[in-house]
Amino acid sequence: MKEFKRFFKKLETPEERVEAVLTLEGNESPTVVDALARHLDHDEADVVRAAIRVLAGFDTRPPVARHVQVIGKTKAEAS
Repeated sequence: MKEFKRFFKKLETPEERVEAVLTLEGNESPTVVDALARHLDHDEADVVRAAIRVLAGFDTRPPVARHVQVIGKTKAEAS
């Protein structure tokens, strides 16, 4: 997660940003929810779709519970 947070803003292309988000897939952690929630209103639609894909893939309680906690706090609108 530290690497994702540190390098995401340095990535230059939308494809790199999407790939970075998708690397978090399968990481069942509440910190992933926190990191991705801020990108749900990203300017690039592909980044938003990738974040939603990762968030929708959680199977365990901790990240799902965290997702429920932060979902109302984001500025993103459902599309």
